[in-house]
Amino acid sequence: MYIDFNKSPVLSVENLSFAYEKGQYLFKNLHFHLEKGQILQILGANGAGKTTLLNCIAGQLHANQGTIRLFGQDLSQISRLELARCMAYVPQLPLSACRFKVIDYTVMGRTPHLKALASPGEEDYRLAQNYLADLHLSHLAEKTMDQLSGGERQQVQIARALTQQSPLILLDEPANHLDYGNQHRILGLMTDLAAQGYTLIATTHMPDAPLLTGGMVGIFAGGEFLFGPSAQMLTGPTLESMYGIQGKVLEIAEIGRKACFCLCPNPQHRSKPANGLNKSTTKELEKNENVL
Repeated sequence: MYIDFNKSPVLSVENLSFAYEKGQYLFKNLHFHLEKGQILQILGANGAGKTTLLNCIAGQLHANQGTIRLFGQDLSQISRLELARCMAYVPQLPLSACRFKVIDYTVMGRTPHLKALASPGEEDYRLAQNYLADLHLSHLAEKTMDQLSGGERQQVQIARALTQQSPLILLDEPANHLDYGNQHRILGLMTDLAAQGYTLIATTHMPDAPLLTGGMVGIFAGGEFLFGPSAQMLTGPTLESMYGIQGKVLEIAEIGRKACFCLCPNPQHRSKPANGLNKSTTKELEKNENVL
């Protein structure tokens, strides 16, 4: 089947419903679409359906009803080879340790583009090396996967997905297992990839992530799936509905953007400036406490 990667939208999800047990739907009648270069971050509490939705889009689970289209083609009609050329998928859990060298594991992302029984060539290895460099992993290239930490293996999986060069990239909690610096590097990488024309979908437990990358957000809250621009959709009531906490989304002048906060249930704790916040930042929080 020929798939025109220039056709719009990149992804269309129409009236999608899924249940693991008959009649007990995890989600019902989901509807959204994504264009080239857009980012969608999916938020929700544990067990809300984030990974399940991603697995449906990846063709690993079959929805009870509804349609998923990639570049106008019904997902159910696309072969596994063509699907790999359409999308790359990074699962939530790091792969088990193996004896492959990092560079060899990364270049496996080129498999959908190789002829049967063909080996990766010089250009394939160059791409793999470039994406390892983008993720600051070049120093690991000759190590074996079983020598890496869980966070390092997670990043190598992302490098392999990028080496696949599929126009749609699915990332299930890509910042999981990563330190604070690498979490933000991944978000920056997502923004850069979107600017290059890639379309990205990521699940996350970081409510600030959609505000940092911009783009769209999908929110599992109160038994519904809400979809729209992240700057508009993320509010205090939305955080409360998702996580059952008292939340605020405040505009913070010192960082030049909105940020999400969970208000500590202990008023004594809330009255004390947190470590690392100066007096002006604390005043800004107090001034904006009722701003959503």
